[in-house]
Amino acid sequence: MGQHSEITRQVCYRSEAEVPRGLLEAARAHVPGIGGTVVLRRSAAVAATPVLKKQRVGDAGVAAEMSQADREQLLADAMAGKLVKLELVVDAYVQSEKANRNAVRFADKKLAKIALSFVGAPVLRDHAHGSMAARAGTIVASELVQTGKDSRFRQTLQLTAPWAVEMALRGNFDRFSIGWDPTGPIECSICGEAMTDCYFFMLAGCDHQPGQEYDGATAQMVYTSADGVETSAVVVPAVPEVGVVEIRGPAAAASAHTLSVQESTMKPGTLARLAAILALPVSAAAPDDDDILSGVEVLRDRADLNQTLLEAERSAHKASQIRLTEIEAEAAKVAAGARSAAADQLVARARREGKLTAGSTALEALIKREAEKDMTSAEAIVAQLPVQVPVAAPVATPGALQSARPAPTADQAGAPILTEKQLAVAKQLGVTPKQYADQLISMQADGRI
Repeated sequence: MGQHSEITRQVCYRSEAEVPRGLLEAARAHVPGIGGTVVLRRSAAVAATPVLKKQRVGDAGVAAEMSQADREQLLADAMAGKLVKLELVVDAYVQSEKANRNAVRFADKKLAKIALSFVGAPVLRDHAHGSMAARAGTIVASELVQTGKDSRFRQTLQLTAPWAVEMALRGNFDRFSIGWDPTGPIECSICGEAMTDCYFFMLAGCDHQPGQEYDGATAQMVYTSADGVETSAVVVPAVPEVGVVEIRGPAAAASAHTLSVQESTMKPGTLARLAAILALPVSAAAPDDDDILSGVEVLRDRADLNQTLLEAERSAHKASQIRLTEIEAEAAKVAAGARSAAADQLVARARREGKLTAGSTALEALIKREAEKDMTSAEAIVAQLPVQVPVAAPVATPGALQSARPAPTADQAGAPILTEKQLAVAKQLGVTPKQYADQLISMQADGRI
């Protein structure tokens, strides 16, 4: 906890009148301009420090099951410096409908979680967080126990410090107080407004002062979330119900940890609600532990089956994805083959129509590439090609072909003169009119047309 929390544990006043004037003015000056009612802040660490306990457990606070001889032997061992581990089962905090002296409580829905958070925390005396000598032992178990309308933090304290073992055996380690760190907002129990920690005081966003009654209800500071920090043995507790439930020597402690399971009292109707959640058959008799366990086992079996089905579905889905990839690859291969075959057919048709000759290799390759990309464009190119060899015409000599297909003439400037159709073919092929005319002249000279 922060430094200011350490201060509040050492300086704690029951009323504003008890606070030294200089300290009060300094605290108010530290938080100028903050609205709301300034009330005295009780430290979280001493929030459960209660009044004298009205009832005692066994003889001088020691559980009756430990014999006088056993207590004397353990006491002698501890005073002789031997390692003695003593366990106390205690109710370290009790929350009831009635407000405690410090007017603090926890949110009911978070009680179980907060109780569990104390496991592993130290056992101290007088909340002395800064003193190693104050360490008495460790909290080895902590749970929420319901007794009627009361909620109890039932803890198992393992004491190892000789002074603590001696005090417990003598019946003087029997009153307790818990310390915690807030992990959520602090609210007013009357109106729900937030209350904020601020050094020595609690700043309330409302006019309700903790501990005061309003229309029969006591205003309390409600901690909506918290983590357990420690449990201390104290002299004057503020919750009357805290105290020792059981004291165990080394043998009894080992037996308790290995052979028995402590039962906790459930709220009325808890088993019935569990049965409804587990969808157990509704019967005239209330469900017992065996019914609940059977329902949990059924849910576990269903979860195992659902997990198996899920894994099978995942495997099938993965196999389907692999097969889909293979089919897509096969389809792409078939489509490419179909495009190539269609391009070959277009070239063959152009040859039959006399638009391509044996020497038109470059032109064939161009038409085929275009056909594999865009058949419509390739067909347009072929449609505009001139017929170089009449369809079904007899094979003519080069001279006859030359006379039949005179080379392009030139104008007075020397530029070739092409027909409109020849110009269109040159454009489709991406060559200049002169390049196309030169190709025609070359083909005529070679006897190809």
